[in-house]
Order: sequence, then C-alpha cells, then structure tokens
Amino acid sequence: MGDLLEFATRGSIGAGVYEQTMNPHQQFDEVMEMLTPLADKKLILGLLRGNHELRGYKDTGIDIARIMATELNCRYLLDACWNLWYVGKQSYSIYSLHGAAGSRYIYTKLNSAIKIAQNFGSEILVMGHVHENAYTSTISQILDRRNKTIVEMKHFVVLTGHYLKYDKSYAQRLGMGQGKHGSPKIKFYSDKHDVHIST
Repeated sequence: MGDLLEFATRGSIGAGVYEQTMNPHQQFDEVMEMLTPLADKKLILGLLRGNHELRGYKDTGIDIARIMATELNCRYLLDACWNLWYVGKQSYSIYSLHGAAGSRYIYTKLNSAIKIAQNFGSEILVMGHVHENAYTSTISQILDRRNKTIVEMKHFVVLTGHYLKYDKSYAQRLGMGQGKHGSPKIKFYSDKHDVHIST
C-alpha cells in the first residue's frame, strides 16, 4: 500500500531527515529483508508507491518503489490500480490506492475514502496514507439485467493501517489521535459471494 520507507530527504516537509533512525538505503535493506520471505512464497500480489517513496523520485528521478517491486518479483502498481480477484468460483473487484488525504480524525479519514470510492464501482476500495486501521460498508441496489431482478451489493471502504510509533511523532506533535496499529484482515469467501473484514 506504499509508505514502506520513511525516505525523508532534505527537501521533505518537516524534520524527518534528521529524525529517521536509518538512512533510506538501510530502510530499503530492512524492508527487503522483511518482505522477501513473503515474496518467495508468492504472497505479495503487487506493490503500490506511497508519498514517502515518491520523495526520492521527486528529488532524484529514481523510483525506489519500482526497484522494490522488481527485487520482490511482484507487480508494480504505481499509485493506484484495479484488481479483480478470483476466489474459487467467486470474483471480487477491488480498487486500491495509496491516497493523499490530509484528514485528522477517523471519521474524516473514512469520509475522504468514501468520496474516492464514489468515483469507482468496486466492491472494495482500499486506501493507505492516513495511518488508520478501519473500515465501513454500505449497501446499494443494482439491476441484474440478466435475471431481471434488483440485487443488493455490499461496498466496503478499508483504511489499510500503519505500524508507526506515536511518541515524538508528527501526529503527536499536531495533537492528532493515535490510530490503531496493524492492518485489517479481509476474508473472501469461495463458496458464496461475501466478504468479512476485521481490524
């Protein structure tokens, strides 16, 4: 979902260049060490670029997220992409993006993602960036032309979490709330068309 690295540079907003505990190359090495075992088992379906990886691209023209995807032998998804996943006989449409919302509260973070979801007809919209582990759902009615019936369709908006320390962070400095650590778990059923999300 992006932001795998802090990747603060002298041109970055804030004092991250001085506060990050490892330089960008050390960060890259640590992330690769963590993700390579997953990639070797084919458990990484793709890699999105976040605004933190974009810092290096803006300053140098080198896309570190693309290099990570190449090293991990997974698809490079840039900043956003459509996904169509098949689980058994079921198919699920997902739109994923890193995002760029500047929201501070959980309800405004979710609202930003809901507004984005209105531009896409996916069953699930997943968004990173906002350092929150949360989701919401809605139900819409659609016309099934083949069967000439009205069917209900669930839509989910998922904020994909974070693993950041709160003490001495910019979130603490700005008086922002501490988001729930971790990532949501999404279960796709194969025997019926259904999704279960837990945070």
